[in-house]
Amino acid sequence: ERRFRSLFERSNDAISLVGLDGKYVMVNQKGLDLLGFTEEEMRNTFITQMPINDEKMDGANKFAELLAGKDLPIYERRVRTRDGRELTVEVDATLVRDENGNPSHIQMISHEITERKQIEMERERLLAELAVSNERYQNFINNSTEGIWLLTFDAPISLDLPHEEQVDMIQEHGYVNECNEALAKMYGYRSREELIGKNLLKDLYGGYATETNTHSMLKLAREEYRSANRPTEEVNAKGERVYFLNTAVGDIKDGH
Repeated sequence: ERRFRSLFERSNDAISLVGLDGKYVMVNQKGLDLLGFTEEEMRNTFITQMPINDEKMDGANKFAELLAGKDLPIYERRVRTRDGRELTVEVDATLVRDENGNPSHIQMISHEITERKQIEMERERLLAELAVSNERYQNFINNSTEGIWLLTFDAPISLDLPHEEQVDMIQEHGYVNECNEALAKMYGYRSREELIGKNLLKDLYGGYATETNTHSMLKLAREEYRSANRPTEEVNAKGERVYFLNTAVGDIKDGH
């Protein structure tokens, strides 16, 4: 009993013993500090009073299940402190039996997770906002009458290389990673899926870089990959020469 009392009082979690009538019998100091009640006040409190209003029914149901001998997994519970604050705790509740196997009391170990839940809720909120933002962005891209595309490279291209070498690598290793339907139609393809994966030099430039295209790419590199109104000569799905006026913004990370 002395060992139990020491563990009971020194625990970093709130530990409480609840009688079969639902009243608190014992609550350790951590539990009293967490909820803000005195030991006497807790002894006059029923376990079903502790959850916030919309969880009281579930609390009563779980108490009944424990009395019936059902093993409950660890569950979350929102409770109200004496000063009105709302806390979230993880509860591990167990029916304790006496030496004859008869129900004696319920032991509850509660670990506060309020801050963790707040972080999780904020993360969920931000993810929901991001999903809405992405949907709006995607709708903008898809519904635009301008050709919009994402050029990706097989390997990162170092900005430490001379501009001419950067341009060679862009043309040789760049491919269409994403685009909208408007761009696909400009190239004479039936859908964007037919254009995705096409290599810049081999497919869109027709196998070689014209002087116009090389100068256009050099302008982009020299302007630190933020450049507008760059003319290019390219090849459509039928092998015909087509001409574009391009605006591009590069995604630069760690010097690449």
